[in-house]
Amino acid sequence: GTNSGVIVYADPDKGWIPHSLEIQIADDFAEKWRTRPATWHTGALFGRSPPKHRTVLPAGEWNTMRIVADEDRAAVEARENLRL
Repeated sequence: GTNSGVIVYADPDKGWIPHSLEIQIADDFAEKWRTRPATWHTGALFGRSPPKHRTVLPAGEWNTMRIVADEDRAAVEARENLRL
């Protein structure tokens, strides 16, 4: 049921939460998260852009991603998933 993220950009002068760029990491299968908007799914630019594909594995399995951030652009690439 986890919900976390990776902040790749924040504006310290405007308040970092509403003015940040976060890559979402969540347990998309958990009851409290699976019904949220697609912009809350793992790999999304949180609150802005949903992931193109849902590749997250269930709890107990490892997920990896590569995040590329350059100036005002960011991209997330799902990587090969590794099983525990």
